[in-house]
Amino acid sequence: DSYFLTRHQSQIMKDILTKINKRNPLPEFFSVTGNHGTGKSLVIYGIIKELNKEFNICVVHCGILNNGH
Repeated sequence: DSYFLTRHQSQIMKDILTKINKRNPLPEFFSVTGNHGTGKSLVIYGIIKELNKEFNICVVHCGILNNGH
């Protein structure tokens, strides 16, 4: 909870949550793609935080970690 989303990131998160909430049953997989440094991980963390209130969530990060991770 020590991060802030930009207005654009918050809107993307809201849009994704709206789409998820409209689907029944909930899809098993989602993919978020974009350029590095665009806040994909932060948006995903925010989505997970909200969904974790109702669902058991598993996140798999795929990529090469660097010293900052």
